Amino acid sequence: MTSRDALPRGPRPPAESAAGPPPRDRRHGGAGSAAPAALRDRAEALYRHLRDAERRARADGRLIDLRAAPGSAAGAVLLPLRAEPLFSGAADTLAVPGAAARPLRSPGGDGAVLRYGYPLVVLPGAPDGAAPRAVPLFTVDVAAVPGGPGLRLRATGPPGVSPALLEAVGVDRADDRAALLRVPRSAGGGSGRPAAIADLAGTARALLDRLDVGRVHDIDPERLSTAPMGDRPLAGAHNTAVLLRVDAGPGCAVPDDLDPAHPDGPRLEEVAGTALAALLGADDPQPAAPVVPVAAGAVAESHHAVLRSVLRHRLTVAAAPPGTGADGLVGAVLRTAAAAGRSVLLVCGDERVLDRAARQAAAAPALPLIRVCGGARHRADEARVLAALLRRAPADPAAPGAHRSTAHDTWAAVRGAWRALDTAASAGRDLARLAGERRRMAGLGWDADALFGPGDPAVWLRRLDRALAGGLGGASHRAAVRRELGVDPSPWNLDRLRWLAAVETEWRVALDRADRTGPPERSTAGLATALAAHRRAAAEHLATAVDARAALGRTAVARRLESLNWHRDAAAPGVGPLLTAVPAWAATPASARGLPASAARFDLVVVAAADRLPAADLPPLLYRGARALVVGDPAAPAPPEPPAARWPQGLDPLRSAASAYGAAEAAVGATGRRPVWLDEHDRCHPAVARPAARHLYGGRVAVRSDPAERPDPLAAGPGSRGGGTGPDGGAARIAPWQHVAGVCEPVLGGSCRNRAEAAAAADLVRRLDALLPEGVRVGVHTPFQPQAALLRRLLAGRPPRRAVRVGGTAPFADDVEDAVDVMVLSPACAGDDPPHRVLAAARAAASWAVPLTRTLARLIVVGDRGLWGGDDGVLGDLCRAAGQEAVAPPPGAAAAALAAALRERGAAVAVGPEYQGVPADLAVHGPRGTVLVLVDRAPTGAALRRLLDHRALVARVSGLPAVRVPAWRCLHDPAGTAAGIAADVG
Repeated sequence: MTSRDALPRGPRPPAESAAGPPPRDRRHGGAGSAAPAALRDRAEALYRHLRDAERRARADGRLIDLRAAPGSAAGAVLLPLRAEPLFSGAADTLAVPGAAARPLRSPGGDGAVLRYGYPLVVLPGAPDGAAPRAVPLFTVDVAAVPGGPGLRLRATGPPGVSPALLEAVGVDRADDRAALLRVPRSAGGGSGRPAAIADLAGTARALLDRLDVGRVHDIDPERLSTAPMGDRPLAGAHNTAVLLRVDAGPGCAVPDDLDPAHPDGPRLEEVAGTALAALLGADDPQPAAPVVPVAAGAVAESHHAVLRSVLRHRLTVAAAPPGTGADGLVGAVLRTAAAAGRSVLLVCGDERVLDRAARQAAAAPALPLIRVCGGARHRADEARVLAALLRRAPADPAAPGAHRSTAHDTWAAVRGAWRALDTAASAGRDLARLAGERRRMAGLGWDADALFGPGDPAVWLRRLDRALAGGLGGASHRAAVRRELGVDPSPWNLDRLRWLAAVETEWRVALDRADRTGPPERSTAGLATALAAHRRAAAEHLATAVDARAALGRTAVARRLESLNWHRDAAAPGVGPLLTAVPAWAATPASARGLPASAARFDLVVVAAADRLPAADLPPLLYRGARALVVGDPAAPAPPEPPAARWPQGLDPLRSAASAYGAAEAAVGATGRRPVWLDEHDRCHPAVARPAARHLYGGRVAVRSDPAERPDPLAAGPGSRGGGTGPDGGAARIAPWQHVAGVCEPVLGGSCRNRAEAAAAADLVRRLDALLPEGVRVGVHTPFQPQAALLRRLLAGRPPRRAVRVGGTAPFADDVEDAVDVMVLSPACAGDDPPHRVLAAARAAASWAVPLTRTLARLIVVGDRGLWGGDDGVLGDLCRAAGQEAVAPPPGAAAAALAAALRERGAAVAVGPEYQGVPADLAVHGPRGTVLVLVDRAPTGAALRRLLDHRALVARVSGLPAVRVPAWRCLHDPAGTAAGIAADVG
């Protein structure tokens, strides 16, 4: 294999036998033993932090199985107490009755500690036959008091609200969670007892009401319930105290891949050869080798930029907003790595993303992909993949080289078409800059055409240099300036004239370059042809690479397939033997821990949907790869569980990271690099996607969606405003606003609810349910958990026919599977003087990231127009668009010059018209019709390609002719350009 194919390999551990990995000798560090001491120290501190975070996460996420044995790892002991002692402040110790104490003896022997909780909340929604789950509202760690008869426990820290309960009820805003977690501590009892909570009953009732948790018993700390709960206890808060065992102590078990002291744990001396080194600040950039992409669809410039970065850096971050093709990027990376003979592991916390990757891998060009530690369904899929590998024909030894060469040649043609577009865009950009400068100088009285005429300004540039130099020679040149150009040769005039000559020289060179380039439409046609040819050649290249691998690993494949056929509950495959034959693997973070913790076991690790993974999940994954690609949505809310502790000293860029994407972005940012953006959105209706691109992604994302592919689901319904092709506020049809003021009621924890708004939103959902066709998906989003709980109750009273998702982030976690066609927004914040914290949360663009990226066709806001109409954020934009009050952005200098010239000729000009959410720069009206104008300001070839596609789209949507006018023509000759357009409209 030549270096042209290089997806560079990481250090490869010794091959594993079918029985498992060989014993590891820790006396030798291998290729990574020369790692700097500082890197090893950072790695040691990081793994210590990860172990602590793992213990805390286990403790905080502990749910009680009410059918499990009391005192077991899943169960709890219901305490037969008459009165609550610790949280009420009545006592500083808790006496555990003998029968209850027996399951809890020696709590520290296995590294576990005891946690005390009250009141106990039974969670709803347990399926029939499943064990009900429960979690206390307030919890505190307790320890045994030495000496004395019986078991007595004392609180070892302050009380807290259970994070598992907050997650279960849907509190997913980070600031909301933080405020609620502080409630018990801010309500300290003042008795000097660490667990005391002032007004325990009142605080508990307020929190339960705030979390929309019903009360099975009244909360009375002086009269606890001791009645048995039964097999099917009622959901809600029970006036019961419990003790449970949690894995939170320093001696509790943690996964092997977090423990460098374990024989199967990571080797810190080998970190330097893994992608984890980049997270620790030791990236090793290398010269970028040419890469030939292999993909199921067209490869965009941004996809290729990601692949180039993967070749050059140990850690690459791809910013992939929803709708920009993250799944396609992952598929292209998997296929490209496999075609280059490299192994790749895809990791995602959402099984649905992995299912989509598996389906895409099965499509042409097919790629063998195996799930790690999957269930029965995945083992059946694995058997099918392996059987297909055995059926493949033996590879022709000459085929891989021939197909590789053809793929390189076709990719060179694609790159050539891209370069042609880049050249055209560069010429237009230079001409626009120079035309603006010539226009400015002409306004000051320095007209280049009048001064230099058809002569060569480069000659005058040289003569002016001599004129400014002084001496006898300079005098003769100054005389020529006066004689031939009619300009007084003062130093000031000579300086300005020299600048004008330089601009004119560059202008004429750029004009010549633009003439030689030809129309960009010719380059785009060539690009489409080259991409189609490359797609065919790349598919053949991948097929021959897969055939070659299958032939080499045929024995390992046959053994694994036999194991699966004879033992249906076969364990996870031995990755080492099968890596020879199967290049692509997929796993969740949990199942990836079933793989050996071998440094750089895979050439590449791809972490998809990394914005949904906690930051602590990332390091063990990066350790398993020589290189890594982390893909995520930069605007997505942080995962519901933030890091349990700050990252250790020495990893400052990571200390504020709450997600795996944020940690990777911070790491690459510390080296001066930025994420590589996927910058073309092609999914949601433009009227929905454009506010997201503007407010969430800073205008980095170009919206290329076709409204015909996301039609208004209410267009054919009663009361519809219909379609039409005119600039009639298409955004208003897609994103209307229903005005409801109501009252913004503050609730505990800095949140709010609005009862009138919730009632109106619930009523709207029922009307939509009756109006919309079957199959149209509806969702309701609000950033405030109390408002979401109120909406659920209202809809449950008279449920709609279709399933309606209601809530904040959790119901819409996946941007593909959980996307809806129609989304109803309930801001809840209303009135003249809402609470400042609530208003700030409602104004934040991040609060609306989920609905703006999970809505395919139509947004409807139910809220206070008086409050939001003047806001400059997301809701303000939607409010103005709904009222057709949206003001088009001011035109650029080129469009303004052209519009002025058109008006001078008597044409009617509209600036910034939109047609079903698809914008144009100008609409020129005349007796013979209307022409749409798109001003070409494309800075790059990719932008120019998108502009040409956009011209075709706006013409198709509007039914009107659309023309592309280079910005430099508008600035250089606005009158002549206007004359040509005015002639078309009469």
